[in-house]
Amino acid sequence: MKNKVTFSENGTVIKEFLTLKGYKKELSVLKKMNCNLAPKIIRTEKGIIEMSFISGVSLIDKLIDLEKNGECPAPTASALAEFFKVFHSLNKYKSLGDLNFHNFIATENGEIFGIDYEEVTVGSIYSTTARALAFLYSYNDLSDTTKETFSQTLLSELKIPPHRIITRIFRHIIFLKKRRG
Repeated sequence: MKNKVTFSENGTVIKEFLTLKGYKKELSVLKKMNCNLAPKIIRTEKGIIEMSFISGVSLIDKLIDLEKNGECPAPTASALAEFFKVFHSLNKYKSLGDLNFHNFIATENGEIFGIDYEEVTVGSIYSTTARALAFLYSYNDLSDTTKETFSQTLLSELKIPPHRIITRIFRHIIFLKKRRG
């Protein structure tokens, strides 16, 4: 089961959480992010967060469009690296748990916004990056060239040597394969 997400008449997003734990985690991160590459909190009540709508496309759709148009994914990888830097500077010892590229919005001006924080877990920028790359590598609709350029740019921008996270990437790829069946 998933949380219920609806759009209000005044153009905001209303997210109703299945669990109070998920609600509290997401609210805590949104407050720390304070509109910095994350939606603005409009109002809250127990188990519900109303937040600003972020206009754009999912990160995976952005990468597919870039590839279709023969464009380089490096600037988009740099934008995701910037998001990771901001997230980790404001959320010490945390990692994005449900990290898939549907949970990021790529805006027209090139920024990447995170929109799902209820599964934040203990971790570091290494675990967040490994999860992101595992999702990227396991996604079949992108070419190896796009995946390589994106991953090399992301690691370079974050100053993460590949040997520091390769085992984590493989562990997350195995997890994704089991979860997807």
